[in-house]
Amino acid sequence: MSISRLSSALVASLLLFGAACGDDTVGTSPNNMTTPPGVDVPIPMGSKLQHTGQCAGQVNCQVDVTFNSSAPLQVRVIDGNGAPVVGAAVRYELSVGLAVGTSLNAASAQTNSDGVAQVEIRAGQATGAAEVIVSLPGDTSVAPIKFVAGVQPKDSASYSVTFEHAGTASLRDIKVFLYKAEDSCDAIREDIARERDDDASTNPVLTAEYTANGVASVDGTLPLVVFPGLSNGQSFNVAAQAMSRDDGEVELAFGCTDSNPPIENGNSVNVIVRLEDHLPRLKGSFDVTHTFSITDAICDPQPNGGYAGVLPSGVCLAIDLIGRLATDPASFILGEGSGDTGIIGLIVDFLPDDGILGTLKGAIESFLGNSLIQNLGRDALNEFFATWIENNAPDWVKGGIDITADIYESLQEFRVNGIIRIEREPDPTLDTETNTVVGLLNADQDGNRPGKQVWEDIIVYWTGDCASSAPAACRERTFSATDLGATSSVVEGSFTGTVVPLTGEGETGFGLIINEHTLALNYGVLILGIIEQVVLPSIFGPTVTSLEAALNELLLLVLPGGTTGCQGFADFMVDNIGSSVETIARNLCESLLESASDGIREFLTENLTISGEDNFLLATPTGTPCKLVEPEAYTGAWIGKPLPYIDGLGTDSMLCEWDVKIRISQDTIIETDGTFSGNRTGF
Repeated sequence: MSISRLSSALVASLLLFGAACGDDTVGTSPNNMTTPPGVDVPIPMGSKLQHTGQCAGQVNCQVDVTFNSSAPLQVRVIDGNGAPVVGAAVRYELSVGLAVGTSLNAASAQTNSDGVAQVEIRAGQATGAAEVIVSLPGDTSVAPIKFVAGVQPKDSASYSVTFEHAGTASLRDIKVFLYKAEDSCDAIREDIARERDDDASTNPVLTAEYTANGVASVDGTLPLVVFPGLSNGQSFNVAAQAMSRDDGEVELAFGCTDSNPPIENGNSVNVIVRLEDHLPRLKGSFDVTHTFSITDAICDPQPNGGYAGVLPSGVCLAIDLIGRLATDPASFILGEGSGDTGIIGLIVDFLPDDGILGTLKGAIESFLGNSLIQNLGRDALNEFFATWIENNAPDWVKGGIDITADIYESLQEFRVNGIIRIEREPDPTLDTETNTVVGLLNADQDGNRPGKQVWEDIIVYWTGDCASSAPAACRERTFSATDLGATSSVVEGSFTGTVVPLTGEGETGFGLIINEHTLALNYGVLILGIIEQVVLPSIFGPTVTSLEAALNELLLLVLPGGTTGCQGFADFMVDNIGSSVETIARNLCESLLESASDGIREFLTENLTISGEDNFLLATPTGTPCKLVEPEAYTGAWIGKPLPYIDGLGTDSMLCEWDVKIRISQDTIIETDGTFSGNRTGF
């Protein structure tokens, strides 16, 4: 073979080798064009840039280049139908990093008839990872792709690190570390945790042999990080810390891969590191506001008597009686007739059938059964109380405000200020169904639940003397949850739950699932609280915060002529009805007052509350966890830095939701909903 023929064959073989990036490489010559060089063609809509050969389908392609040698950087341009785009201008932009002296033989190329463009990277004599960004200057909407070239001496190779991301965090800078093979991932994790500890005695003891950085793209594409120039026989365990795109001081994910093979025969080692999102620090206290809305009718009085709402008739009757307390005191005491009973009728239920009180009970029942006497008594009582109403009742009471309707509304729409406290951090666990890390808030071995909530203040809406044009805040009435009466000193509950990644469209971060749990609250006790802490003080003054005090206010009045108390009441009844009612009126008055602390509350408590624990149940709805909110900005040296923490449960514009079950009786459960949000107050 002649020297010229040998030279031609050698050149051809070198060109074939230089263009190769895999088995399916096409277009061996960058000059194989169907359009003249330098003439750009328009880029069809939907076109793509692609790697060829063994890098096909990847955004980042690794190329190893030894000192003073070159390697091809070949890409293909296709249109939306997968056909090659011929004559497209392709730009190559080089960043040499530590690989000083590395260069490209051209800054651009045009695609040939197969849609392939190619330049060569020429290695210098400095070890490093050079990056080449490839893009289409004629269409910036086409996503660029990248080559990472490991420039290194002969008989060495690279550790090539790529990533998988098991989570939803928005990542940017990724710090990658090569540790000695004897440093296991468990030891590396413990070492990094020690680095975050303020105790100087627990400083890190492990040191990475090499470090490098990568940057994830805005669309979430993770980088390729290359460690060039590693000697044969070397092996490493690889760890990576991924930082937040929004704040480079916050570490959102971590990964580690150990038991990696060594460099052999100058061949590079590819390592995949799985990045798992950190569970944010959740332990601590949050001030929380809950809002509850019961859309069903509470009582719904019927025209012919009775009630059609969700509350039992006895409960509705008690509410109606309270509603008539100031506007129609006689019907509060005696009832309205036609089967309606007043507070006297309720008290009778607690009187024995024999003895002196049995005689009184019979007399009262006889009295109540006589409609003529009852009507006369009601008229007399209203006259008896007229002076009090005129001189003492607020103007809005005299103005005919429907107190009962206001009580209904207060029971349907109310807010609660309270505390939610998470007493330990969630336990990270791999969810095998979603292949993501979740945080478990399970009960401990003694059954103690890690989540606690306490109600502090209850805010209800009460019209009272608020004008129709008054701001909404005028209608708000606040009372302490600890004032709900003797049946409940504290409204509290404990819960379990799970911290989960949010997977909805456009969602990032984590949410909190709160499992169904019970609060130490009877809805009936809440009704009593509203009556005694809101309604009665509004009518009788701030010192009247019980039914007993309200009865005293009504019955122990200074009567005309100076007679006071129950005898005065009896005298008044004699004057208006006749002497036959003197004894029963006096005894009835005294009985009411004597029974006030026991009988009235006993009746109301029995009718407004039920036994058992599962009477007020809360849970976040299935599939709708509460959004865990990180700080708007991380500042200073926060606890656990650089790991993230939760600053809020939902926001004012993105409230968390409750599923609510309120047990009214053994057979009646109201299923409704509510919302809540809260801000951290302590760690």
